[in-house]
Amino acid sequence: MKKLVLVGAGGHCKVMIEAIDRAEYVIAGILDGFAELGTEVCGIPVIGSDEEAEGLLKKGITHAAISLVGNLKLRRELLYKYKKLGFQFPRIIHSAASVSGSAQLGEGAVILAGARVNAEAVIGDYATVNTGAVVEHEVNIGENSHVAPGSILLGGVSVGKDTLVGAGSIVLQMTQIGDGCTIGAGSVVTRSLKAGSTAFGNPARLKE
Repeated sequence: MKKLVLVGAGGHCKVMIEAIDRAEYVIAGILDGFAELGTEVCGIPVIGSDEEAEGLLKKGITHAAISLVGNLKLRRELLYKYKKLGFQFPRIIHSAASVSGSAQLGEGAVILAGARVNAEAVIGDYATVNTGAVVEHEVNIGENSHVAPGSILLGGVSVGKDTLVGAGSIVLQMTQIGDGCTIGAGSVVTRSLKAGSTAFGNPARLKE
């Protein structure tokens, strides 16, 4: 069995712990610079901070998963740091998720409980499709993006990298969402958004 360390001891860590296939991975512990050493999250202890990462790798803990989604910039920084050290990032698919056989999942992609990824969808490296989200046919989600719980991306939608689709949002078919965008919770996106946009509401409007 492969040994894996989680990075980040917040609430999302609990969801990740329950999603990881324990028949394939042993969770060796959690790294978090703000949590007290020995604190347990769903029975998994905090064993140190980022400073211990290289030492863990030398001990044979070769896989990592970033267990935070609220700050995509910080998440990307951590991904780069751990990849540079030599960690591998497995795909994590909850047993209660549904993923089409024709879908493509990148390195480190995470699909959580109740999520549906349909025909010929592409989930980029390190992207997260969170609890109960629906990614319809031929949707393309970019690297390190987060489709929050209950969101629905209709057919042919394209989402750039480092983008947040807020909880319960709907993105209408064929809409193009650029890199680094933020879509507020409960929004209905009816038209394409340029990179760096923040939009919210029904219909979604750009934040001024």
